[in-house]
Amino acid sequence: YFLNLIKDFDESTVLNPDLSGIETPNLVTEEFKINKHELIEFCRKNCITESVLFLAGACLALNKFTFSNKNLIFHENNLIFTTNFENRKITIEDYLIQIQKDYKENLKYVNFSIDDLIKEYDLKSGVYYSFNKDLDLDSLGYKYDFYLNIMENHEEFILSASYNDQLYSAEYIKLFLKSINQIINQFLSIDILNSSLLDIYLVKEDEDFKFHENKTPFIHKRFEKQVEKNPDHMSLVSDGERLTYGELNKKANRIANALIKKGVKPKSNIVIMFHRNSNLIAAILAVLKAGCAYIPIDMAFPKERIIYMSQNSQADYILAENNELFENAISIEELLQEENDENPDVEISPDDLAYILYTSGSTGLPKGVMGSHRNVTNGFTEDEGNIIYQAYSKMKKNIGVITVSFVAFIADFMSLTYGNTLVFANDEEAKNIESLTKLMEKEKPDAFTFTTPSRLKQYLEYEPFAKALSSINQISMGGEKVSEELMPVLLSNDEMVPYVIYGCTEVTGIGTIEKITDIDNELTIGDAPYNVVAQIRDIDGRILPQGVMGEIYIGGCGISKGYYNMDDESQKSFITINNIPFYKTGDFGVENSEGKLISKGRMDNQIKLRGLRIEIGEIEANITKFPNIKQTAVVVKKINNNDHLCAYFTAGEEIDVKALKKYLQERLTTYMVPTVFMQLDELPRTPNGKIFLKKLPKPVLNLELVAPETETEKMLFDISTSVAESTEFGVTDDLYAAGFTSLTLMKLSAVVFEETGVNLNISKLIDEPTIRNIAKEIDNAQESSAKLDKIIESAKNSTYIPLTANQLGVYYECAQNPDEPQYNLPCLIRFDKSIDAERLRESIIKTFDTYPYLKTRIVMHGDQLMHKRDDSIAIDEIPIVEVPQISDEEIYNLNFKKFELLGGQLFRAKIYKTDNEVVLFFDMHHIITDGASVNILFKSFSNAYEGKEIEKETIDGYINALIENENENSDEYIACERY
Repeated sequence: YFLNLIKDFDESTVLNPDLSGIETPNLVTEEFKINKHELIEFCRKNCITESVLFLAGACLALNKFTFSNKNLIFHENNLIFTTNFENRKITIEDYLIQIQKDYKENLKYVNFSIDDLIKEYDLKSGVYYSFNKDLDLDSLGYKYDFYLNIMENHEEFILSASYNDQLYSAEYIKLFLKSINQIINQFLSIDILNSSLLDIYLVKEDEDFKFHENKTPFIHKRFEKQVEKNPDHMSLVSDGERLTYGELNKKANRIANALIKKGVKPKSNIVIMFHRNSNLIAAILAVLKAGCAYIPIDMAFPKERIIYMSQNSQADYILAENNELFENAISIEELLQEENDENPDVEISPDDLAYILYTSGSTGLPKGVMGSHRNVTNGFTEDEGNIIYQAYSKMKKNIGVITVSFVAFIADFMSLTYGNTLVFANDEEAKNIESLTKLMEKEKPDAFTFTTPSRLKQYLEYEPFAKALSSINQISMGGEKVSEELMPVLLSNDEMVPYVIYGCTEVTGIGTIEKITDIDNELTIGDAPYNVVAQIRDIDGRILPQGVMGEIYIGGCGISKGYYNMDDESQKSFITINNIPFYKTGDFGVENSEGKLISKGRMDNQIKLRGLRIEIGEIEANITKFPNIKQTAVVVKKINNNDHLCAYFTAGEEIDVKALKKYLQERLTTYMVPTVFMQLDELPRTPNGKIFLKKLPKPVLNLELVAPETETEKMLFDISTSVAESTEFGVTDDLYAAGFTSLTLMKLSAVVFEETGVNLNISKLIDEPTIRNIAKEIDNAQESSAKLDKIIESAKNSTYIPLTANQLGVYYECAQNPDEPQYNLPCLIRFDKSIDAERLRESIIKTFDTYPYLKTRIVMHGDQLMHKRDDSIAIDEIPIVEVPQISDEEIYNLNFKKFELLGGQLFRAKIYKTDNEVVLFFDMHHIITDGASVNILFKSFSNAYEGKEIEKETIDGYINALIENENENSDEYIACERY
């Protein structure tokens, strides 16, 4: 009988503690008195006993306090009593009848001792219930942490709770007793024939929540407002490029207008796959301006995941660079040829999609979260009462490192709607701590928009980064709990304001936000921002009192529109209460006495590993697709003080773990691939047939422990053991399995750079993390560096240097069309008359003296076309012509002509001074430059004019030509040619 009772339970019911004391526990008693007359009348009328009424009330209170629809408790006569009401729509009448029936049945088995059962199935002695019994607590001792005894006298029932004072506070126990009374009072006052468990509440709903108006509910319109205000203010710094608000807007407009000309209609879904640079930011703005939704896909994702996302999102168009996956992809270069740089006039609704972002999915496939313009702009509304506005309005220049496919990127992107400068780290800077540090030292941002606490903690161990962080006035963190070690570091800088953000993709990133001000207080996740409500609700979706743990619900204008093409999944997590949309986060939380929320971790099969949200189900589903694998369980286990994803599985034959791991790497992102795999004969089970996760064996790291052989491997092994604080791995072992994380690999990279000067490729380091592979990269880099030094020296000492293959192609094409200036790159810039024409000319001359390659001449040397190097040669005169006025057409007619390719100067410039303007005409031949280089050149003109230092080249056109020539003679090149 009792085995049958407990078969659906993994453990007994324990009233969730609100304390974690460490002193010797005492049993303390609290009481709550209830007038008995109404209760007796209710019991008589409904044919139930008073004991059953209180048992029913206590069990429902436990449901709400433990967030469970089941109870397994102990009661008098040494018995187990269980309830299991998965159907919460059961009427109160039927609920009471079922409790009474089960209670009477239970009493038939009083002669059985359950002590052996408790021991065998590791059932905690959690809650003990008795009715009208004098409990001898001295004899019972501390077997149970919570005793609930119902006593009665002539006038009253007395709810008496004796409890472990190291686990529970008096206030919490009083609240529990009061809740039992409240539930029973509702039984007495409602129609029990037509009311269900779902109707019973501990806190009444507030139906008067008012939302504030969002006056500009479009992302791109907010950006365009900033363009109107400050067109010349710097908007974006990325990958060596600097764009003002006006320039970024025009770039985005060209892309948007080009898309519209191609037939792109509003509400289309458009995949974006770019490296981290200005093209990516401009493309996102362009898609929004065209009235469409962008779907960002990380180029590092496995091929199968990329294809699934593009297909699942029903992408109408794909914008990608250098991508071989999609034949129909549109190149950004093609779109930027568009001349129309005016704001497109496209009509859309605030509730139209702005993006689809993919998150880990429990079904084995990623889920696409749909976010609207209203969802995004809501949290960033300009209102003094909005804590996000308070933070962003104080920023001037923020640095962004978060992957664009994560919702946290929106925090970076939306800084452009406040007129801030976004320093958008490129791929290398976002992953490599040395490169990121150099970027911060150069740009001196005052805000770090978003990072995870563990990443920040790891970064701070790199001293140059810690120093560079001194310019930061505010920093936002989220994705995981802030460690106690990090708190004092953050608060040691009086100038820095740290924020903790709690949220997820489904709530547009920010569900609550907290400013950290005091190291002594418990760290909360703060308050809901503008037009958002954050609540703790019970198993039945009812609001819980302060201090009681339940599920965190986030509601309001920031709640996304659900999962794309997944209505069933959406209905599980997205609900409406009192006409307010809510998302059930799946996180446990509690509201403290100040009304702020404290996160208590996940309540389902989803985990956060180093700040990254992972659905265990997605990993397990992919493992079970591998041939011959039958069952699997994936858990997080600590090995050598590091969290590891561990996969346990059964199979019909011995599985090649390396093949399984490779299979998963092709389908899952790197952080979702387990580091430990264990094949078992069978998975341990609970009495109800579920996998008994607690009894999975201790994970074993199958490491080869190969000793280092080369000098580089020995040096690297010493560095690695120091970083990992362990020697239990070898040079061929996967460093993830040895306890490394992507963050410790970054730290390793930083130390290697300090020791050797070699800047490791972080992406390759993360994908192939063994000491042997890293050692080869260091050796190759040092060999390449030595070769490059020789080439640089050769370029300095050579007069004649070969052309590149591309240059030869351009030369011969020009020779076939000698009268066509098709490879000229002319440009014309009009300045107001405040510009000094003579100073402008001197700036151009100074720039060309800094970049001597641009003064090269192409000549015949023997029977070959060659560069002729003469750094001392003077450039042709740059005339300054004074005219009352002159049109663009006149200037082009006078100056736009072909270059003398053989022996001639390959650029020309002329300055016109009119009554109101200074006009610069400048033209270069494509054989020595390209569009990107022209942009750099004009930035250098500007720096020279303003008296700033001009950044010198490390590798110029001469060196580049020699490198290509060297490569053409290499064995690798010859092998490629033969192939």
